[in-house]
Amino acid sequence: MDSARTADIERSRRIIASPRARRALRQRGIDGATLRGSGPGGRIVAADVPLAAPTARSATQCTSSMRRAIARRTSESWATIPHIVLHAQADASALVALRAEVVQDIERRHGVRPTITDFLLRAMMISLGEHPRANRVWRGDELVALDAPAIGLVVGLDDGLAIPVIGAGADLSVVARARDLAVTRVRSGGAAASQPCASSLSNL
Repeated sequence: MDSARTADIERSRRIIASPRARRALRQRGIDGATLRGSGPGGRIVAADVPLAAPTARSATQCTSSMRRAIARRTSESWATIPHIVLHAQADASALVALRAEVVQDIERRHGVRPTITDFLLRAMMISLGEHPRANRVWRGDELVALDAPAIGLVVGLDDGLAIPVIGAGADLSVVARARDLAVTRVRSGGAAASQPCASSLSNL
């Protein structure tokens, strides 16, 4: 008999509890050795069990390759790139009104329904095109300029995150279609595009 089994038996012998109390302890995951019952001689009775806290158990979960990659890249980013945090608020009422005005026409002509996210992606692409020095990425010890604006879109999945890259679109409908295809691909288990991007957007 192994030592763990022997220890369990010895511990159970030290626990003085009624059959109902023992059953309740097992169901709730409570170690009866940590309790002193209210019955004669410290006997644990069923009424004592609901008053006790469940025994803490460590939970170990194998991580997916996606989670490991996210953790690795996030750690690299924080360790190697200076970070500046800016908090700001914006009045988006005009943007919401613009979308309401054009969404049906775009859907009728192009078969895609742009979201607020698509408007933001398009605005970021325009800004990167106007400010090419911001459209660069770190590679080792060098800043490398990218050929065209592209935005990484953070997408929530059941087991983590994915960041498909949305390439520059000629107009809003192209951006919307690219976003829809990219999100559908990663959520169905496909790989996110591996092209680099200097900026990312999240609305999680």
